[in-house]
Amino acid sequence: MSAEAVVPAPAACPLCESAVGGDVVQCPACGFDLAGVGGRPSFTQPVFWWTAIGFLAVYLITLAIVAMTR
Repeated sequence: MSAEAVVPAPAACPLCESAVGGDVVQCPACGFDLAGVGGRPSFTQPVFWWTAIGFLAVYLITLAIVAMTR
């Protein structure tokens, strides 16, 4: 008996959300490696972009504060 759990292949790529087959190890659309990916991930494209926007907003606010103190 193996200690590793078998992870089912996703029905869609977690990065670009294009449909992938069950035996595919790499997304044909974007090239994302699907090894070890099972089910829908918690970090989807919208989450990525909102996180990037949040970091950009914090950076710009910090930059503005530093610019105002000089």
